[in-house]
Amino acid sequence: MLLEMEAEVTFTLSREVDPGEIEGTVEAFVREANEDLLRRGVPEGEEGGEILEWEVSPDEVRMVIRGTRYLRPHEAALRVRKRLAETLGREHRVGVRGLRVERYRVRMEFEGEVPEDLGYVPVADEVRVEGNAVELEFRDLSEELLRRHVVDRVIRLVRWAVEEGGRELAERVTKLEPGTVVDESGPVEVRFEGDVTEEALRRGWVKEFPGRGQWIYTPPMAALLEALRDFFLERVTRRLGFEPALFPKLIPLEVMFRMRYLHGLPDGMYYVCPPKRDPELFDDFKRELYVWNELNEKTLSSLREKLRDPGYVLAPAQCEPFYELLRGEVVDADELPIKLYDCSGWTYRWEGGAAKGLERVNEFQRIEHVWIAEPEDAERIREELLEATKRAADELGLEWRVVVSDDPFYLEGRLLEDRDIELPDVPTYEFEVYLPFKGSRDEEDAWVSVGSFNVHGEHFVDGFGIKERSGRTVFTGCAGLGLTRWTVGLLAQRGFDPEDWPEPIVRRIEERFGGLPEVPETVTWPG
Repeated sequence: MLLEMEAEVTFTLSREVDPGEIEGTVEAFVREANEDLLRRGVPEGEEGGEILEWEVSPDEVRMVIRGTRYLRPHEAALRVRKRLAETLGREHRVGVRGLRVERYRVRMEFEGEVPEDLGYVPVADEVRVEGNAVELEFRDLSEELLRRHVVDRVIRLVRWAVEEGGRELAERVTKLEPGTVVDESGPVEVRFEGDVTEEALRRGWVKEFPGRGQWIYTPPMAALLEALRDFFLERVTRRLGFEPALFPKLIPLEVMFRMRYLHGLPDGMYYVCPPKRDPELFDDFKRELYVWNELNEKTLSSLREKLRDPGYVLAPAQCEPFYELLRGEVVDADELPIKLYDCSGWTYRWEGGAAKGLERVNEFQRIEHVWIAEPEDAERIREELLEATKRAADELGLEWRVVVSDDPFYLEGRLLEDRDIELPDVPTYEFEVYLPFKGSRDEEDAWVSVGSFNVHGEHFVDGFGIKERSGRTVFTGCAGLGLTRWTVGLLAQRGFDPEDWPEPIVRRIEERFGGLPEVPETVTWPG
């Protein structure tokens, strides 16, 4: 990609001067800056920045600065500000109070045609597409925005949009193409061919909740899920040395910001708005509700006015508190790994219209494993968890496969990375089971992910300021086993008759509940 950049920069002086008094000094400064200051750090044979034009007025010095991919104009401007202040202060007792960029132009030329609609581009005042080029124009940029490298991230965002959603990034962070099947069990005997959700509803094992993608699991289904949970805790989690923890499920937005989840998939989470704590404030809402006696636009509008801005999300990944636990802490690599697990409650993801049946829900149960270790150990732990899960799936007699994935909750948050951090080769392995009622084995929709296995590299280590005492590199990782989907997978392949279920599950149900519990019936339900 060809990149051309030019900025019109104004440096504000600390006092008014006679322009003729400092013009000679500025002229010499510009010459020296073009020969040395704006060449520093630029590879041999490549172009650095350059001051193309300059002008002095009583209270300002204005410059036109050209930049390259090796030294952007805003980076050059920040260098110039510091050195110009030193030079004018030494020779004329004049300081530089600040800088602003009045106009910043960027031209990006790509090899192929550029889509006319690049989507929303923040900060840029103008976005123009001409053939294979994109031109951006920014106006009145503050020094603060320059120091935060906002322009760099806008350029990276546009490049990502042109290159079709980060395909280049996916190739950089994984040696395997997403969707690649890396292992599989092979076909197993299917003992049930009906739709799991329809059959569970008919039997009364579940009842749909008013919220989209939410269900009430009655005793038979809950007992099966708990038996599967205990089975995996014994066969996988505790066998590999993971220790229990209780993680909050109400996650402050600042934690999600550090995780880059807000950057990656903000439309996939439930947001929580705490109320303003003033009982009297809610009087008019209660009166509206009394009069209307229904939830309508009038009553909801009244309620909305009493809520604060979103301050939390309901845990979409379940691992979030682990990184907050370690935020700002110093670890000793010789004492690692730290390995914890949590299975204390629900996980929430907003699937919108994609929520369907019991296999794709917005509220689900998981066992979440999290760890921090040196890179080789972090990857070894992930492989141990994956292999233990394969053995467990074989013991359950289920048909499964492992595929490489580009998990949107994790990978999309890295599309705009501007950090010099180490990343793993494979971001996610997905463990999938076959759902016969969804189609044949060669149809993608007939497979559902029941587990994900991640090594994050330094992504969260950097985001949460975790340090190693001697400067050694440490990685984090997480692996979730989706108990709700494992339950659906077992029913889809083995059916609803406990006689067809695997012995370890039947034994646990017998030991814990004395057999499969009955559905609590009413006169009208389950019918």
